[in-house]
Amino acid sequence: MSIIDLSIRMHAIVQEVNRTIKEHRLLDVKLYSYSEDGLVLGLNENLTYSHKFEIRFKNVFAVDCVMAWTIETEKDLIRLIDVSEEAKVINMKYGVIKGNFVFELQGEDDKLFYIIAEEISFAEHVVKYY
Repeated sequence: MSIIDLSIRMHAIVQEVNRTIKEHRLLDVKLYSYSEDGLVLGLNENLTYSHKFEIRFKNVFAVDCVMAWTIETEKDLIRLIDVSEEAKVINMKYGVIKGNFVFELQGEDDKLFYIIAEEISFAEHVVKYY
């Protein structure tokens, strides 16, 4: 897959995430798991017993975020940072290697978090915590 095709796909997934979360008033977000090959954010209206949505980041390069937060869903949760002055600053700050995308996440009180990874996926399925 070319970088242009992958970029189009990443934009589509970002739009799907933002469209889906707007169906809820508030959502809790937490860093559910992190391993060598990926990071998973779990999302639900209440994360006490389970999460309903997952955003999976593949081949994570860098992470700059807290472990858990709550979002007001009238705002977008995630944004793909493309070619811009902002992207240049982030690329220089983290030494981003070509082939990675910079994902900006909206936190509480307008704080911004960043996850830099090769790609993301989004799924709706319940994961229960036992």
